[in-house]
Parts: sequence; structure tokens; C-alpha cells
Amino acid sequence: MQVLSPEQVGDVAEVFRLLGEPNRLRIVLACLETERTVGEIGEALGLSQSLTSHHLRLLRTARILRAIRHGRHVAYAIDDDHVRDVLRNMVAHLTEPHDHDQSHDHSNDHDRSHREEPRPMTSTNVETVKCACEDCVCTVPVAKAVSRDGKAFCCEECAEGHPHHAGCDHAGCTCHG
Repeated sequence: MQVLSPEQVGDVAEVFRLLGEPNRLRIVLACLETERTVGEIGEALGLSQSLTSHHLRLLRTARILRAIRHGRHVAYAIDDDHVRDVLRNMVAHLTEPHDHDQSHDHSNDHDRSHREEPRPMTSTNVETVKCACEDCVCTVPVAKAVSRDGKAFCCEECAEGHPHHAGCDHAGCTCHG
């Protein structure tokens, strides 16, 4: 395998960081086999068009997805076979049956005494954002945020700046009093 420069290692790490956000990964997986428009992606995943577009911009910049123009419409697809293969292999790895019993012959394995057991996967690392409303103290998952003018809000009322907003129904929220 080729030795990477520190800058290249940083670039690879950034790609994995981008794919570590669940909605971005869902968008990439939605485009794995076929081209999809912003509207199709947002509708299939339950994301707003502005949030979907934001994620697509980041994924295009990282050369994970590419934009394909069809007249007035733009579709998105996996940028190349390398990206597609990595994702297919990771999905196959995580969905295949596995057996970690002692019957496996470890004679050719490297020194296992210093290896950690794999940690169980959890979904607790959800990217969150604080509501942009000056009077609100909400923090919500990015996937549930309402986006207006490049800002993220916890609810439609905060996004609209409704003067009679008495608070939202987020658990533990004390927004607007």
C-alpha cells in the first residue's frame, strides 16, 4: 500500500468525517446505485431541500458525489467506482453474518494480546445545532432543524420569528420563557 503524506492522511480522515454524519451517509447511500435529484433525496430521507443541498455541497466538494446536469435539472451520483466500492464493501462487512467464537484459527493473526475488542455501534453521536433564535435555548439534531437564510432553527415558529411564539414542545426546552 502507498505511504500517504500527512496532508493526504488528513484528506482521507476528512472524507470519513463527512461520511460519519448519518444524514450525509444516508444521502450517499441513496445515490449509490442511481442518480437522484435534490428533491428525490430529500423526500426519500425526510430532509428539507435546504439541508439536503447543504450536505450535497459538502459531499461534492469532497469528491464523494458529483452533479450531473440534465437540462434544467441536476442529479447527483457517486463520483467514481473507488467511492462506490468502499461503501459497498463497508455495507457488506456490517451486514454479513459474523461469528466471534473461539473456533477461528488465530495462528496467522498478529499478536492479538494487545488488540481491543470492537466496541458496539451506537447511534448516540448525532450532530446537533443550537437554534439561531436569540430567545431560544434549544439544541436539536441537524436532521430535524428548520433551515432559513442559512441559519438553523429548532421549529417553524422560531424560523418565522413569530412574535407570539410561546415556546416549543421539545423535551426540557425553555425557549421564549
